[in-house]
Amino acid sequence: MPKQIGILIVEDDLKDQKFILRALNKADENLQIEIAKDAECALEVLKNGSNPRIIVTDLNMPGMGGRGLLDVLKSDDRFKNIPTIVLSTSENETDVDDSYSRKANAYMVKPDSVAGYQKVASLLNEFWLKEVKLPRASTN
Repeated sequence: MPKQIGILIVEDDLKDQKFILRALNKADENLQIEIAKDAECALEVLKNGSNPRIIVTDLNMPGMGGRGLLDVLKSDDRFKNIPTIVLSTSENETDVDDSYSRKANAYMVKPDSVAGYQKVASLLNEFWLKEVKLPRASTN
């Protein structure tokens, strides 16, 4: 049976990993969180049976990056229904438009404070995990 995790965070910056992890744990201490350092690691996590309810990915990372990850996720029947939220430092409208054209479910700009990360974590937890009715996990 696939391991059910709440959120898969795909983030290459260790400081950002720490901030979002701390904020998510504060929002819900029982939330199962997994972190992948890049898109390729995220795909390995998924292919090894982890089954997150949502994926939060940075956009600009080494390797295939968030854009490539979106392309793979949204074209694979096993992963295409997992809500994928881009969390990026970029406020560039081209990046926003491109992310949505690649079927991102939401685009958020990374905050620049601990309080900002707490707000992002609260929104992710309250909206995506508690409020929204999500599809059942694929068992393919």
